[in-house]
Amino acid sequence: MIFDNYIKNNRIQADDDLLNIHEALDLISKDAGDLLAEEALITPYYIDGRKKYELYQYEFCLSGESFQEFLERKTGKKAELVDKDIIILRAMCFANLHDGMEVVSKNIKNYFEYLLSNPEIQEEISEIFGSYDEEKMFMEIY
Repeated sequence: MIFDNYIKNNRIQADDDLLNIHEALDLISKDAGDLLAEEALITPYYIDGRKKYELYQYEFCLSGESFQEFLERKTGKKAELVDKDIIILRAMCFANLHDGMEVVSKNIKNYFEYLLSNPEIQEEISEIFGSYDEEKMFMEIY
């Protein structure tokens, strides 16, 4: 998986196949060189004690397809018919492998920053859990 080199070198902990997003962001901000280029889906979760909340609408796709192909597959609509807000969200949650690892790394870093600092996500989680703590944001990679 894309973070296997970080796990293998004990630079990030993997618990039950979940990686802490905050830790991953710190690592790739310092050194994105260990990211592996391969297709993947990253699904974010908020975990507080025994409660686990999947943020499926923010799933990140690392793919060899174009953004337009991805958008049309994800929404089931032609790109020109998709709402602007959906296009913005989907663009934040997508990277094309053909753009090269420097661009992919930047997209993943921006995605993690978005997940950790987005007021809508914080509000959604606060409504469910009573508070928000970015240290409780995790991801599963498929």
